[in-house]
Amino acid sequence: MYALESKSVSLESFDGSGGAIESLGDDLLVVTPKGRFALVAQDGTVEYLDGNVPMNYAALRSSPISEQPDFDPYPFRAADILLKETEEGYILFVTHNYFTGECARFRLSSTTIRRDAAGVTVSPDWRTIFDAEPCREHFFGWQNSGGKMLTDGKEHLLVTIGNHTYGQRPIPTNFHIGKLVRIEIATGSAEILATGIRNSQGLARDEAGNLWATDHGPKGGDELNLLEPGADYGWPLASYGIGEGGKALRLVEDGVTGQHDGFVRPAFSWVPSPALSAIAVNDGRQFPLWKDDLLVASLKDKSLFRVRRHGTAVQYVEQIELGYRIRDLTFMPDGRIALLSDGGAVYFLSRSAKHCTEEAWERRDVYSFNCDSFAPAPTPDASGEGDLVTAVPSAPSDKGEPVADQSAGERLFGAQCSVCHNLNVARHDAGPHLVGLLWRPAGAVGGYRFSAAFDSLDVVWTQDSLTEFLIDPAHFAPGTTMASTGATAGEARAIAEYLTGH
Repeated sequence: MYALESKSVSLESFDGSGGAIESLGDDLLVVTPKGRFALVAQDGTVEYLDGNVPMNYAALRSSPISEQPDFDPYPFRAADILLKETEEGYILFVTHNYFTGECARFRLSSTTIRRDAAGVTVSPDWRTIFDAEPCREHFFGWQNSGGKMLTDGKEHLLVTIGNHTYGQRPIPTNFHIGKLVRIEIATGSAEILATGIRNSQGLARDEAGNLWATDHGPKGGDELNLLEPGADYGWPLASYGIGEGGKALRLVEDGVTGQHDGFVRPAFSWVPSPALSAIAVNDGRQFPLWKDDLLVASLKDKSLFRVRRHGTAVQYVEQIELGYRIRDLTFMPDGRIALLSDGGAVYFLSRSAKHCTEEAWERRDVYSFNCDSFAPAPTPDASGEGDLVTAVPSAPSDKGEPVADQSAGERLFGAQCSVCHNLNVARHDAGPHLVGLLWRPAGAVGGYRFSAAFDSLDVVWTQDSLTEFLIDPAHFAPGTTMASTGATAGEARAIAEYLTGH
């Protein structure tokens, strides 16, 4: 339940669709669709870097292929970037198309990036790690390239490779296209892990190690998939969408259209298709109530989708309309969401200090939106934060400070505290139960072994002391084993007030 604040940085006008972003310290590294690098600094300044992805794009544009009347260079692109930090700097991995002079390959290349007092330098010494088979001869076979990467231990990368418009016929098992592959960085050897992929542009791993991927459907049937080794996700024989040209998909024996019979079904599917692109797992730093939720970007719907799940079961999906095509997303070190648009701009989303009025809230049917245009900022509380999470009206406390309502405290407790604490006097979890916490000396509950920091803490829990502790546990109780929840002053006060009645 957040109001969102958006800041944008304009880049050069893109030639084509594609490109990717990755945080480089507190800055943002961008690769444009045709392989140019830029660095977006914290203050919003943009620096274009020397060195391009080795795509051989100039040769493509001067080749006889480009003279064909229906030639379209847009699908020929840099698909993704990934940085791996080393003692000397970073290894930069890029998935991209490469024109051989006769056909276009899907390629994984690498180089190094150094950062020093003089700035950021991309080495011109590129290494080809992996070429996917087959090399596609026709330019329309460059579409649906996928290309999202994820590290898999120190020595391997996971890469999604799209079907490159292979058509509605089974792809040979020895082809890399239409697959999830595991590539050894040192040798370039590739192991096919999963099949039946059409055009997967999003790949993320959650805190439990589950591997999530988005995939474009044909006409309808965009998918959120839980990827597992050996699984077949159905394309081109099964989809919740329909085939190219509006025709039913060709089916396996005894299959039923629209049932995904004989294949691994998606965890969730969108009909009609919003054109899903990137995916990331929210770590809760900027948006604690969304902790561990999946954020899924879209192109056609110009939205983020927030996917709430319990384990691997999807509970609900919330659409957050932003108004621009989102090609890629990542998280900055401070928890802001960075988004790359197809329009040649980068957007940074953060939690706004402004809140929706009750009237504005009643006019909306989603939990997350930017209501700054019709919502005044609330009166700051004593800490100067003024950033209560909920969009409902606040009531004054006995100190005259605005506080969140009881339901806000309950939601925050569930999101930030319930992993380690419960409200059942009969048991403890990783942390002690919190029944009767207020007006109890710190570390006084029986049946739980507290840390030395708490044993020596001479504090009686009040709303004020608990609020102070939740804002910065390490400062309040030096040596405590409790990690920071990232709670703001308003959120900590809401949790403390919720616990007053338990």
